[in-house]
Amino acid sequence: EVDALVYVLNAGGIPNISGFRISVGTGHLQPIPGSTRPLPAGAMSAPADIHFTPDGRHLLVTEKGAYQIDVFPLGADGRPGDPAMHPSAGNFPFGFVIRDDGTVLVAEELSASVSSYALDEEGRLELVSAHVSNGQAQTRWIALTRNGSMVFVPTTQAGTLSSYAITPGGAIVLRREVAGSLRGG
Repeated sequence: EVDALVYVLNAGGIPNISGFRISVGTGHLQPIPGSTRPLPAGAMSAPADIHFTPDGRHLLVTEKGAYQIDVFPLGADGRPGDPAMHPSAGNFPFGFVIRDDGTVLVAEELSASVSSYALDEEGRLELVSAHVSNGQAQTRWIALTRNGSMVFVPTTQAGTLSSYAITPGGAIVLRREVAGSLRGG
């Protein structure tokens, strides 16, 4: 029976991350001692999203209040090390996805844009495409296609869906400002 690693993002009080092991056989959660870590920006962080890297060696968190992306290295015991903080290219980094090749694509709410970053094996982020606007408003969430060649972002204020193509090198290009409507069925 193998245990899986799970992390939660806590926005209340002093925002933090906390790790758990979940028994695949029983579904029971067991806290990992020493895994709770405050986010670097503290009470001002306004965290939005959390994901493991495809290799499971790092944990990424967006802090929209601090306009940054944190990368926590994970030890063999599942506990996080000290995070590296990376400034977001756009305003209010919200939801994000990570391709299998380490490309990180971040939806940026206030700049109504998406940025892409290359994530190396050491957990360093390098900007590839800076805040590519979709001309809409309130871009919060993002979804990656199965083949990793496109992302779609809904815009809550306009009720639309925008699409972006992703190059093999991780650059993004706006395909359609309005690829679909989320209103009226």
